[in-house]
Amino acid sequence: MSDVDISEVVLLVIVFTVGVGGFIWAATKED
Repeated sequence: MSDVDISEVVLLVIVFTVGVGGFIWAATKED
């Protein structure tokens, strides 16, 4: 794991952010 591609990390962060953000948005919208 010493040779990690930056694009993979960025993509993972984006997917994680969109997932968490979408969940929070849905919870807020429901309320």
